[in-house]
Amino acid sequence: MLAISHCATVASFGREVELRTCSAEDLIVLKLFASRPLDLHDAEGGAIRQKGKLDWTYMEEPLRPLSEVKEQPENDGHAGAVAPAMIRIPAEPWQAMLSHARQTYPNECCGAMLGSINGLEKIVRVAWPLENAFHGLQAARYEIRPQDLLAAAQSARERHMDLIGIYHSHPDGGAYFSRTDLQNSCPWYSFVVLSIQKGEFHHAASYLPNSEQTEALQEELIYR
Repeated sequence: MLAISHCATVASFGREVELRTCSAEDLIVLKLFASRPLDLHDAEGGAIRQKGKLDWTYMEEPLRPLSEVKEQPENDGHAGAVAPAMIRIPAEPWQAMLSHARQTYPNECCGAMLGSINGLEKIVRVAWPLENAFHGLQAARYEIRPQDLLAAAQSARERHMDLIGIYHSHPDGGAYFSRTDLQNSCPWYSFVVLSIQKGEFHHAASYLPNSEQTEALQEELIYR
């Protein structure tokens, strides 16, 4: 019933025959419920390709009872609105992120964070630089191509890691999570913002958006 009530028409064959499929939201819900590595890969790829078009409120409604059926919490690192207590970035990936931010200054840098989730702690193992694909003023905004993010996710799987978040810099600005950042975010990723003042690192903060992408909770961030 879920897929039928929220289906999408793909093609029509005459006036009385049409091919109907489940929506992207329903497919991702089913993939998350299955929770097999390939299913989680498909769900992640689907969310990246949809890029801001998903109805997260609609998806959250069936995920709650499905999570209860599986007797597991909604937030397993892929869906839900409860923020992990901490995100930790060891010296090597942290220095790679800072180097990237300095090199792109006065423009914004962006990249993916690969690592693992251990209970309430996210640990970044690899900082994966990505190209800022925004065609406008890159000193004020960044954009990541879906295919680049999918490539980062594939690299994480090959390393037996997860794509756990995105980092980007704010040149000569604070490490806040802007409305634009929130609108272009994804609820199951952490977003680390680096404040770069006059070409040098100043401070940083990490955020986790809620499922409606209406606000982002600040996570405890530990870096070296």
